[in-house]
Amino acid sequence: LAGVLADGVLLDAGFTVAGAQEAVDACRAAHKAAGRTDAFEVAIYERYYRGADAASQLTGEARPEGLLANASPAEAAERVREFAAAGVQTVVFMPSAAEPDPADFLRTIAADVVP
Repeated sequence: LAGVLADGVLLDAGFTVAGAQEAVDACRAAHKAAGRTDAFEVAIYERYYRGADAASQLTGEARPEGLLANASPAEAAERVREFAAAGVQTVVFMPSAAEPDPADFLRTIAADVVP
């Protein structure tokens, strides 16, 4: 439906790279089948939890295999590259509700994760 009616889609957190690729392919195919020639943008939320209890916070997530817990900035940057290769233009990193230092989180994302 997003491919037919919208000019983009926002994928929820928890998608694996393979799942995002499948969603992107389906949306773009529907966009093309609908005769649309305008650009179709794809963004995705990605949880990036840090700290001693990061892994336990992810335990309750619906699809924990698509999430990052205590990943290094290099691993998070690699995830961005993987999503880009799958057709995602924007990755929105979300900290946990228990993030001890939101300002440091943003500095880390800006300085060490964004390619």
